[in-house]
Amino acid sequence: MMTFPLEVLRRQLGMALASTFLLSETSGCVLINHLAGSGQDFLWVIRSDLVRGNCAEAVLAHPAIGGFLSHCGWNSTLESICGGVPILCWPFFAEQQTNCRYAYTEWGIGMEIDSNVRREEVGALIRDLMAGTKGEEMRKKALSWKESTENAIKPGGSSAMNLDKLVESVLLSPRKPSSTLVHP
Repeated sequence: MMTFPLEVLRRQLGMALASTFLLSETSGCVLINHLAGSGQDFLWVIRSDLVRGNCAEAVLAHPAIGGFLSHCGWNSTLESICGGVPILCWPFFAEQQTNCRYAYTEWGIGMEIDSNVRREEVGALIRDLMAGTKGEEMRKKALSWKESTENAIKPGGSSAMNLDKLVESVLLSPRKPSSTLVHP
């Protein structure tokens, strides 16, 4: 197993934006300027289709990653939770706003970038996430959520038992004749 100097552990911001996430050239340049202006190191996986397997999962598993900039799609949200890494949420559409709200207000593992993106505010959020006390608290909560997910999928865990019940109910139970079904 590789070891890393303490000064690099959990100090980088990881990003792996999904293929449905489109940035114009101008928006991409603005984002890069905001990230650079934060003074924090970051790793941005731009073309996830060029990396075998789940690159977001690989990025989040790296011990240098202490935060994750995400659009907060459900997959990215789950990957962040399973990786034990807090999220800097930048939602755009679909379920992303809801996932961001839960990460921020319910689970205590997220911060939201306002839709009116300003360099100073993004830099301050990144610095707080990566080096501030709020970021440290969020990392502790994220690790607690990671532990909960690991326990849930173990044999006898809540997710494992629910999956077993579903398989038993749907696949292993004798089929009832259709005449017993109630039709509206």
